[in-house]
Amino acid sequence: MRQSITVLTAALAGLTLSACSVTTGGNSDDTADAGVPATTDVVVTIPVPSTDAPSSTPTSTTEPVDVATTDDTSTTDGAPTTTDPPSAITVPVPVPTTSAPVNTDEFEAITATLPVDDDDRWTAWSTERCGLRAVVLNGPTEWGVIDNADGSATPEFAIWHHADGEWVRTDHSWLGDTTTSDTAAFAFSSAELIILDGLDEPVLVTSLSSADGPSATVRILDTNCNWWTRPVITPCGVVAAPQAVTPFPASVTIMMADAIDAPEWPCSVGDPWPIVWNEEFRMPTVDPGAQFCSDYVPTEVDDPMQAMALTTTACTRGDVITAAQSMLVDRGVAVDVDGEFGPGTLRAVMRFQRDNGLEVTGRLDPATWSLLRPAGE
Repeated sequence: MRQSITVLTAALAGLTLSACSVTTGGNSDDTADAGVPATTDVVVTIPVPSTDAPSSTPTSTTEPVDVATTDDTSTTDGAPTTTDPPSAITVPVPVPTTSAPVNTDEFEAITATLPVDDDDRWTAWSTERCGLRAVVLNGPTEWGVIDNADGSATPEFAIWHHADGEWVRTDHSWLGDTTTSDTAAFAFSSAELIILDGLDEPVLVTSLSSADGPSATVRILDTNCNWWTRPVITPCGVVAAPQAVTPFPASVTIMMADAIDAPEWPCSVGDPWPIVWNEEFRMPTVDPGAQFCSDYVPTEVDDPMQAMALTTTACTRGDVITAAQSMLVDRGVAVDVDGEFGPGTLRAVMRFQRDNGLEVTGRLDPATWSLLRPAGE
């Protein structure tokens, strides 16, 4: 059964979207078979899959350039040749020569040509800037016991783009080696289009289900209309794959692995933080307002030399923070020297890390201290 929703104008949180069309199909258990009006004036939530697991890959603040690659996972006898966790492979795709259709009939006629099997779950939507997109999911929706081990049980994820009259697959990941005869180690779970204050396009938030718990990944369409994975700036630093990113209002929850293992620290796992868009780093960020640091706790040590062997996060205070802020100023990074590691100091640390070729973590970690401290110390 096919179903379409056309949003001609949607205003939410001060953001206006125009001519955004959505179609869902396949045999999913979600709203695809529910009675949904043909038009609505709210932002549409779309259940789709994810490919991303938590990663320690250094954070890039520069949008990727166009480099052509293949979109298929290498296989032998129908199975991947590697058991490493897969990552989405992107092929640059030109912006369509014609604008995305805003007519529901035209949109449904194009999505009817999407190359999907009867048992695939899929969703499609259009954007003014980048044209039509579709996400196709096959396999279980949650990790754990599955009904069988044939091809339909293999977790598979693909993003398609309609350009110049045909569908082109741009991202693909097949988790063939994560499925046994009765258990799926990973499963593509869900995703939503989420509105972030400060960004004029919705972001695609995908979720992955595994025995280690859920994780979420944020994607935006970059200037070349390719999918670009973005981490989230939190009081715990820059987090590549938080536990969850949810809408209404947009918020983030982090996993225990991303928190400092001390319950009194502000970045320990807790309630969701509201998030907005940070244009400088092209990342979502916990709202830098009053909710960013509800309190500042003392650092574990007061001696900056001892602190250089440790990792310090935001929402802390003390002589160590004062010393770090003074060192940042000496290196030409503007920041208030007030002894409090708030959102301004976090951004200053990220700028220093970015400009010096370090991984952008937003934390005062040993690698950052080693470049901050004066020569000879």
